[in-house]
Amino acid sequence: MGFMASRIFKGRTIALGVAVGWTALAFGTLTALPSPASANEVYYRASLATPVGAEGQNVISGVLWACKGNACIGTKGRSRPVIECTRLARKHGPIAEFSAAGTALESEDLARCNA
Repeated sequence: MGFMASRIFKGRTIALGVAVGWTALAFGTLTALPSPASANEVYYRASLATPVGAEGQNVISGVLWACKGNACIGTKGRSRPVIECTRLARKHGPIAEFSAAGTALESEDLARCNA
């Protein structure tokens, strides 16, 4: 490869790297999970049977959960509510109440959640 071809190849490689970097940065910014602090973003509400040891936020299968004491709120997930309830129960223990978009789980679904 000649000197000029080498410089062109190197320049294109740098440009490609910059383009990929900016794309990754923009994509990461657009897909970042929002904080569930806003009432508009809260989709799930749960009451835990036992309070969490340390309050805070965590992501469980794509749902951002914020828990404090016995209460947890979460952003909307891609699975059925009983599945999201089960995932939360695995992380924080038995669930006393669980609702999705204001609709509470039926008692048999809540039992499956805690099984």
